[in-house]
Amino acid sequence: MIVPDGLTDIDYCAFYNCSNLTSITIPESVATIGYEVFIGCDSLTIFGVPGSYAETYANENNINFSAIGGGGDALSPADGSDSVIDRDNGTIYGLEPGISREEFESNFVSVGNGYSLQYSADVIGTGTVVTVLDENDEIVETYTIVIFGDISGDGKINAVDALMALKAASGALELSEIKQMAGNVDGNANVSSVDALDILHCSTGKKNINQVTGLTA
Repeated sequence: MIVPDGLTDIDYCAFYNCSNLTSITIPESVATIGYEVFIGCDSLTIFGVPGSYAETYANENNINFSAIGGGGDALSPADGSDSVIDRDNGTIYGLEPGISREEFESNFVSVGNGYSLQYSADVIGTGTVVTVLDENDEIVETYTIVIFGDISGDGKINAVDALMALKAASGALELSEIKQMAGNVDGNANVSSVDALDILHCSTGKKNINQVTGLTA
């Protein structure tokens, strides 16, 4: 979830009991967050600019906060790669499915001198959180990986992802925002049966997903 830049207030109970809300990016323009806005959002991480009201609110309410923006030389796309580091939305995409963490650091991103990366999972898959640390192990930036077509988060595109997309399309499975982003490979607003079929075709090699645009080709 990304709050539009320019918004100054988030109203009372705006996200009350949204248990599937795991991340929200709050811009510097937000100066007021109402009472009980995030009650029931037990796995929430707030992404925001260091020193902003979003960070103050997160600290005062014991909500995990991850910094975005700044740190420009900490992490950048590797030369010759198609990697996209989206600082505004806190995501990294444009990666090849099935790569290892070593391949990620060698071929897809460049880590600045004095910085290191910490991962929330052993795989480079949708939903894996990459935290950039400075030489004092302080958090500089945090990103979430998106592999288009990989809904399960294992970094690969297979029949499991197609089945998850089909269940999401029928309403039998509710996807997080980041998994919806990964599963929407036809360019429409929601994950649909078309996406499920496209993902299945990609898993068998009949189609490919452009990991920069997120669209099936």
